[in-house]
Parts: sequence; structure tokens; C-alpha cells
Amino acid sequence: MFSKSATEYHFQGRELKQCFLFESQFSSHCLDLRQSKVLEKILFHLLPEVMQFLLLGCVLCFNVIDSTTTTRTANQRITRNIVFPQQTDKRDSCTTPSERTGNCIPVLQCRQLVEARNMDLMRKSICGFEGKAPRVCCPMREADDAWTPETDDPVLDLGRGFTQPSTNVISHSDIIPNTRTTLPTTPFNGSAKDGRRRKTIFPSECGRSFATFRRIVGGQESVVGAWPWMALIYYIRRTGKSAECGGALITTKHIITAAHCIVSSRRGRTMSPRQLMVRLGEHDIESGNDGATPVDFAVRFVIKFDSFDFRTFQNDIAILVLNSTVKFGRHIAPICLPFDVFKGENLTNKNAFTAGWGTLSYGGAASTKLREIQIRIWENSQCKAVFRREVPITAANICAGDGDKDACRGDSGGPLMMAHTDGKFYLVGIVSFGKKCAEPGVPGVYCRISNFLEWIEQQVENTM
Repeated sequence: MFSKSATEYHFQGRELKQCFLFESQFSSHCLDLRQSKVLEKILFHLLPEVMQFLLLGCVLCFNVIDSTTTTRTANQRITRNIVFPQQTDKRDSCTTPSERTGNCIPVLQCRQLVEARNMDLMRKSICGFEGKAPRVCCPMREADDAWTPETDDPVLDLGRGFTQPSTNVISHSDIIPNTRTTLPTTPFNGSAKDGRRRKTIFPSECGRSFATFRRIVGGQESVVGAWPWMALIYYIRRTGKSAECGGALITTKHIITAAHCIVSSRRGRTMSPRQLMVRLGEHDIESGNDGATPVDFAVRFVIKFDSFDFRTFQNDIAILVLNSTVKFGRHIAPICLPFDVFKGENLTNKNAFTAGWGTLSYGGAASTKLREIQIRIWENSQCKAVFRREVPITAANICAGDGDKDACRGDSGGPLMMAHTDGKFYLVGIVSFGKKCAEPGVPGVYCRISNFLEWIEQQVENTM
């Protein structure tokens, strides 16, 4: 990624070993930042440039890799070359994904796309390349006013795709209320409620699915109403709204999702409720004649787990509290939480289900229709071995997917579900991260719900 910059700076004559980028076909240079404050300073000055390479799937490479290992990895992946479109003229006219007239300019000069930090929108906006640097179709008003981005907060939200851990992260504990309301402040004391109290907090009727279970990459379109707890989380921007993440309805007011879905940057800033909208009961996003009866809800509170870490995606869980009460029906109903089921049970090799509107292949277009798939749960030790070079896999994670089947970008925050002998579905995980999408031999990684049940219960009680 920094091969050009590294060549220009030479980094005080320091020899840089070549490596192969984690999610890219491009070679790069590994820099051990801990050994040099100069390198660290240069990196932060270069960070806006990283945006261009993130669009191509690149991830920062922070540790020097042995050259023999590097060469072997590159040779194994050499057949997966990226083919670049023809280069465009400096300011060709173009049409944006939202059908607006724009100019095809370097991505860093388009304020609207840079500030939006929407990787999917950026990729859809690519209109050409200058060398290997992408150009984007920037709406005319923005393109006519070329802009240089600030350098203090330049990292994009990469969504479901795996991101290499950063070394400069501030992790916050955030509970962000709508400014017109007051949020109860009872702290989480770690004590679980007894069963009688719990029944007054969570619906007794939950987890009833109308799904037909079939063998979302390679998955099947869901039946309308199959997963009535599925939530679509929209980001609200000046330019409109866009579906970015999934979630699961657990009460008449609460949605569980991934923390990384509601954090606007790696510095840990939690999004405001007014930046979010939740849609329930949806099936086909682009059709009003699909038989679904979707309902949109404003968000009142955004609650992120205290110890969520954007470097490793550990504790990747959050709760959205809706501004109004959900009326349950055939197409909108809650999923059960596993308070009394699967306790101490080894789930390895058992089947689970996931569903979402994410991309159908890595780097591909998102599905407009809800899709579902059945996947196998991995032994955590095997999953840990797969990700040992990237991030730690802990007891707070659950891994699932057989390589050719996996949740994908845009599925972030969606549910990993298991059926119990009582005929109900239970939420056992939240889509968190993975390597690309449905890559052979690599599972998806989910946040394990059973590790957070007491926290969920406390937050729900505080915000009923």
C-alpha cells in the first residue's frame, strides 16, 4: 500500500521488506512503527491516502514479515489479479449511484464521499482510476469545489469485512440518547434477574419462524415473514438514507446489532440516534408489492457495550432503543434470547442460520431481498488458528460458516440463529467480521450472545 511513499521517503535508508496485503492483490511494505517515531509520524501524515487503497480492499500491514513467507503467499495468490477499468480524463462527467450528475475526480477531493465514510457507496461511485488510485463520481456541487480532507480522523468504516487491528484507538463507553429525552442511568451491576422478573421484560412469545429451511453467498431468498425479527438499520444523511447493517428485534422497543455498526470511526464515537432509522418487516427493499408490511422506527437511544474494541472487534454488541412501541404480528415479532437453553452445551458442528440483505459475493452488489442460509458452527480453537495472525478469537466469539457459505458485507449486526427442541429460534450470535466473504476454509466470526445476556437484560430494563 505504501510502496510508492516508502520509495519516496526511503525512511532514513531503512530496508523495507515486501508483504502481500491481507485483502488485496497488491504488494506493500511492512513497517514496524514501534521502532521509529519518524515512521509513525509519516504514517499519520499519509493516512488520507489510505482511503484510496481501502477502496481496493487493502489493509494496513504493520509488522515486518519474513521475505520467504511473503514470496510464497504472493505466489499463491498471484492468479487473483484485479482488472482495472480504463482510466478516465481528469474531470469527466458521470452519474452517481443516486442518479445525480457529477464529475469523475480523485476520491480525496470529494468531501461528500469522504465524510460519509460509507465504503459500499464509495465502491459504487468508482468511475475510473489514475494509475491504481480510484476516482469517484462526485456530485457536481461537491466536485466543483475541490477539497482536501482533514487528517485527524481519516479511517473509513469498513462494515462487515475484516479490518486489520489499528494501533491508535481510543475506546469509549457510550450511551447516546436523543437530546429530547432522558436516559436512565442505572449502572450494569452484573447480577441477573430471576425468571419471574425476566418474563415482565422479555416477550414470552418469541422465536416463531415461517422459514422453509434450505441448504448470503449461495443462499436462498427467504419466504416473506420467515424471520420476523430481522431489522434493517439505515444511516440518515443529508443526501438521504441507506441500509447499512442488520439487527434483531428482542422486545417491543429493543434491537440488538453490532457495535461497529453504530460507531462512526475508530476513535470510538457513537452515532447519534438521529443518524439512525430501523425498518422492521421488510423483505424486498426495492419493491412495494412483495407481500411484506415494513414499518420504519426512529431511534431514541444508542447503547454500545463498554468494552467494545474497534481494533479487534471484541465485544461487538450494541442495543438500539426505538422511539415508539412495536406492534407484533406475522411479519414483525421478536427472537428469543438463550437465557435457559443451550447452557453448557457444546454447539460445535451444529447447524445455525443467518439471514440478511448483504452482498452476494465479496465486492459484489447487495441483495435487495432478504436471504437465508444454514451454516455449521466451528470449534473455537480451530477458528482461533485461522485468525491467529490477525485478531484474537476468544470465548466472546462464535465462528460459523463452511467456507462457501457465509454472511457478507452489509450483513453486519444481523443474527446468528439456532432452533431449539421447543420449536423456537434463539439468538446465539451477531454478525461481526471475517476475511472477505465465504472464503474457502475461513468461517465468519460472530459476537457470542450468551456472554452478554446479563448486560442485555440490564439495558433493556433501564430503557423499557
